[in-house]
Amino acid sequence: NRPDKIVFRSGWKDDSLYALLNLRYDGFHGYKATNSIVSLYYGAPFIVEDLVKLTRNWLPKGRARVRDDNIDRQRLNGFYIKEPLLGRFFNKVDVLRTRWFQTLPRHTQTNKFYNSTIFDYSRTDIKNWLGWSNHRTCLLVGDEYFAVFDFNKGYSAKQHSIIWHVRGHYNSQNNILTQNNYKLQTSFLFDDNSSINIRSSEELSEPETVFFEPNYDIFISSSKNHSEVVSIFAPVKNHNIRVQSKKISEKYICVSIHWQNNSDYIIVNNNEDSVECNGIKTNASFLFVHNNELYEIK
Repeated sequence: NRPDKIVFRSGWKDDSLYALLNLRYDGFHGYKATNSIVSLYYGAPFIVEDLVKLTRNWLPKGRARVRDDNIDRQRLNGFYIKEPLLGRFFNKVDVLRTRWFQTLPRHTQTNKFYNSTIFDYSRTDIKNWLGWSNHRTCLLVGDEYFAVFDFNKGYSAKQHSIIWHVRGHYNSQNNILTQNNYKLQTSFLFDDNSSINIRSSEELSEPETVFFEPNYDIFISSSKNHSEVVSIFAPVKNHNIRVQSKKISEKYICVSIHWQNNSDYIIVNNNEDSVECNGIKTNASFLFVHNNELYEIK
């Protein structure tokens, strides 16, 4: 049996930091959320899926509801490849909606999962979705922050994105969003060829929303044959966090995270023999320095 979800949880209180990563879609509904974040909570929903209730009124009642397998991939929180122009045209006409372009691999490859009292970590991959791969590393550090590192690689250049659907109202400055409602701070770092677009969700959503409707849709996009994206979500307690990019490349990502008197250093290695950053050399797939303790996962 293949795993279905990975749960990240800092505790069992109402305001515990919680994230849910989906791993497959081979169930009855065909919900194409491979390697996407279903939700992120901190006392209230923060990252949500942009799901809507749609019906085809010209069909009999039992067949009228649009099923999960027709949920557009760009309504989810993960890696997305932009459809060709012809596919986008067909999908605007209800009876002609196509599925083939969204038929990504049914399962992620779960390479690593590590759980401890200090941090939780996973490394999951989408392999060969129309010639593209998405290597996603997730890290939960207590109730301090949840970080997602994405390496995206294709055989040829194509428009693609990492997408997030966010609830709440924000102040935005230098790719850092501070959410007023739930006191959350979100930081995005990415390679030089990518750009970020934050837009009101009304541009994507349709009427009669189900569950929690997002307020903003965040697209971090590139038209090259690769991209690298870091997304960090942190509760704002009595302090803000500061995220610095040391190196973002196809080979590895190296960042530092600072708050109060604390500094964490993270290296995510994209299958290189050996990398060096901030005076630290490693051949591990993941290196984490927290409270002056060094952790490596091969």
